[in-house]
Amino acid sequence: MDVWTVMWMDGYFNIDRFFGAVVTALPVTAQYIVSNIIFLLLLAPLFGKKIERIKDKYGV
Repeated sequence: MDVWTVMWMDGYFNIDRFFGAVVTALPVTAQYIVSNIIFLLLLAPLFGKKIERIKDKYGV
């Protein structure tokens, strides 16, 4: 997303602006990573069982 943000601003890629966008987005990116890990740990067993059942049922 940061690449597209930089491209949207000027219409061309600027490496300095890209690194600025990455640094600015770090807190939100960190929250996103942590929440994904938590949701995967909580929901993976449930969805894993359902996916295994579908794989067995349809021979995927």
